Amino acid sequence: MPDITNYAYIWYNEANPLSAIRVPHANTIFQYVTSYSYPCYLANNDVSRLSDNNKHQLLHDEIGFIRDIMVISELQGIELVQIPRVLYDLLSLVYFVESRTHISVIEIECKYNGSYQTYASYISHINQYLLTGNNNFKNHILQLNTFILKKIGYIVGGGEPPSSYVLDTTKKPASTLPMKMTDSSVEDIRLFLSDRNKACESILEHILQAEKMMLPMSFLLNLTPQTKELFRQVLRFELQESSGYTTLYRGSVLENDSLIRRSATGRGVKKLQSVKLQSVSFNTSILSGCINDDTACTLFYMEPTSTHERLVELTNSGKNDKIRYTIKKFLKGDNSNEDSLFFIPPIHPLLQLNAKGEIFHPRTKVNLDEMKNKKVTGLPCTNTFLRKSDYLHSNNTMIELDALYQRFKATGIIDRWHTKPEHQRQYERSRKAKLTLLRSIDERYKLGGGSAQRTSRSSNKQMKVTHSVDKLRGRGTRIRTCKRMRLR
Repeated sequence: MPDITNYAYIWYNEANPLSAIRVPHANTIFQYVTSYSYPCYLANNDVSRLSDNNKHQLLHDEIGFIRDIMVISELQGIELVQIPRVLYDLLSLVYFVESRTHISVIEIECKYNGSYQTYASYISHINQYLLTGNNNFKNHILQLNTFILKKIGYIVGGGEPPSSYVLDTTKKPASTLPMKMTDSSVEDIRLFLSDRNKACESILEHILQAEKMMLPMSFLLNLTPQTKELFRQVLRFELQESSGYTTLYRGSVLENDSLIRRSATGRGVKKLQSVKLQSVSFNTSILSGCINDDTACTLFYMEPTSTHERLVELTNSGKNDKIRYTIKKFLKGDNSNEDSLFFIPPIHPLLQLNAKGEIFHPRTKVNLDEMKNKKVTGLPCTNTFLRKSDYLHSNNTMIELDALYQRFKATGIIDRWHTKPEHQRQYERSRKAKLTLLRSIDERYKLGGGSAQRTSRSSNKQMKVTHSVDKLRGRGTRIRTCKRMRLR
């Protein structure tokens, strides 16, 4: 079964999905998942030493790659599956509530001489969260895996969902045990898991019976009809089979997104043009950072009914587009357009869900030379920090990066979407007609030797963007990690 578009992993004993996996085997699977799953493998130095065939398989058939390693390690009988990231994150929130678990804040800040100054120190510090201390995330990831399987048993057994998920540490943990188990119920769970799409839809609908989720700090998630429909649509996106591609999310006005911002200052004929560089941020999940950093959570930039009024005002969510970027997976340092344009934090989903700070989610890179004398907006880090942060630098100029970004927008690689099916269909028809027109103009330009100069100003602008991007085409210790960032 091929990769789906956006995912996290769970694993279970095939003979009995609810039986415990031996600790050595669980530890080995954890090692593989946090070393070779996207985007964690971007921090794994061993990947650079793989053969070309293995690199291709990792990029285009990641689950097959990890399963092959499991066979070599004699982990037969353990089934590894991908579930949509949105479902994994929602189940994580349910886990925190029902197990009465409180996790310390993961601060990923851009402080000069701090823990995230360079890529090496960034990875090292993330690994400390994963593997060390009393609150290490390795234990939580393994416990969450067991919790999800028990929750599946509870759902298959006909368990009733609660009216809300509210964390109260004064009460005993809620029971997530399955209903009374028999040989036939074990078979029911196995059959349930064998149809991934149907199982994921059933689990989501079970969770969406609630009216809200609440955790300490400022986290409030209202499960309004609009929010529920958004989750359903994201689930459909992420369940789509995909070879070599995944997705990023953003809540913003797509038309205004640019990596170079120009504005006029002064009065009359003496107006001066001010140029600012822009770092545009995305998220690998619409729930990343929702617990401890609500102004960095994409969901709260997309759906105003999903949270409280103060946050709606801060995020301007009522006016934002829902934006998806269909990103081609890449390896760090492979000179791809994606590697040149984006910093993708190599962080496990559970860490990213709990993160707080400025550099825990994907964002566009900046050119080191150009940012010395210009302010970088969208990323509230000092220039002193940015100059040292090698993972935020691109060898391309800002003009080249912006041309690439605008090209992605023009061709629908970065695009908006709608939760209402009729609005989405109407938008797709409009987008298709626009792209057909642009291709026609491009063909006229190529065949007519420039006769398309009589086209509209917007069409000329599009051809300039295309030309600028085309010039870019000629350019060219196992580690476990995963993280998030602030949307601007």
